[in-house]
Amino acid sequence: MRIENGWMKVTLIAAVALMSLGYAHAQDAIDEGSPACPDGAADTMLQVAAQASSISDTTQLQNAFAYAKQLPAVCPSDAAVHFFSANALVVISDLVSEPQAKLERLKESTAAILEFDAVSDAGENVYVSALTDDAGAPVSVDMNAGAIELIAKYLAPKVVLYEANGLFHPWVSSSGGAAPSDAPCPYVHQAFATAEARGHNNGHSDTAPMVLDHGGIPNPVGSIRRIEYLLSTCSEQRREIAFQLVRLNVLFARISDRRDSDSENGYITRALEALEIYMGQAEGTPEAGTSQHGVAVRWQTEMLEMAAKGSD
Repeated sequence: MRIENGWMKVTLIAAVALMSLGYAHAQDAIDEGSPACPDGAADTMLQVAAQASSISDTTQLQNAFAYAKQLPAVCPSDAAVHFFSANALVVISDLVSEPQAKLERLKESTAAILEFDAVSDAGENVYVSALTDDAGAPVSVDMNAGAIELIAKYLAPKVVLYEANGLFHPWVSSSGGAAPSDAPCPYVHQAFATAEARGHNNGHSDTAPMVLDHGGIPNPVGSIRRIEYLLSTCSEQRREIAFQLVRLNVLFARISDRRDSDSENGYITRALEALEIYMGQAEGTPEAGTSQHGVAVRWQTEMLEMAAKGSD
């Protein structure tokens, strides 16, 4: 979950003061004489993440970045440090202006959430901070739910947006659909894979209209290949990922149809293939009675009608 206005009210004791100490203070944590993870590292990183969106000073921004990079390096097994680092880095990606630096901060944020995924527990993973809110109660954060929101609402959509601007993140420039049979899911908690697939859809839903308005042709191929990769490797979430793959292909089948392109609308075929996977996974399960399944049935009818129209 991206930390910004309204996310939480924290008594941010010394947050700005901490950052004003600068890179040297963060560097102290990895000096040869003090290699251990410092006490309160997760709370420090939470404070930095919570303050990041309001930073306007270049030096403070550099110091926030230093914390986001250095504390995870010396606290490799602390899930909360990685989680709050990911939140801080995606905000910093928004704040820096140089395009390549924006992409690098985004890459570092996705790497941090993968580290969180690797070292966090399978349960709810609620982090209870030593910080307090305005009522004096401890601040607590459901990190698993927060990670799903961060991936679906911020990280994957930004990957799509940056790609539209010629900045290619590994999520769209690698991991094509032809996964080796023994390839592992890139996530330990496979619900995060569904979140990523949903985030690609969210990104294209926002970005494609802007690309079209500027006379361009939006290109979802990188995202489609990535979702296909997740589909083939993350078996626990196969049904939900298939639904997201259908969703993306339906979006672009509609765009291609509206453009009245002379080229074959290959998104229809991809959508129907993904629908077959989804329907097969849903058959005989409670999913078959859900509103999501109803949406999939309507999509199937729409794609078949669109295919029939195209063959006339």
